[in-house]
Amino acid sequence: MEKRNYDKEIELLKEKIKALRGNIGRMRKALQKHINRQTAEIRVLESDDEWGGYTGIFFVNEEDAKDVVIGKAKAHFKKYFKNGIGYKDHTFGIFLNRSGKKELQEIIEINGETGGVSNKGGRG
Repeated sequence: MEKRNYDKEIELLKEKIKALRGNIGRMRKALQKHINRQTAEIRVLESDDEWGGYTGIFFVNEEDAKDVVIGKAKAHFKKYFKNGIGYKDHTFGIFLNRSGKKELQEIIEINGETGGVSNKGGRG
């Protein structure tokens, strides 16, 4: 009768389970992202006051979302910092957070007495 090494088999199974849990976690995140995706449709109001056929479904892709969130950051900057007395001669950076990584998108400098703004583009 063959003697089996159950300890090694158990360790291999534990490693496989750990890898499966990681895969399941990634699949769960992808599914949640898909479920929570916002969409819009254009529909036609028919003569019987029912919404009829549509021309398509539209959704925000990653590039659209990036543009929206950077636009919000720029609007916040203009409202609160651009002409702020305490921020003359300061440099600001707009960072985009993706998957836990921060990417510098744009550098904005406020110049001296005039409070002028200089956009330097992204570095980093």
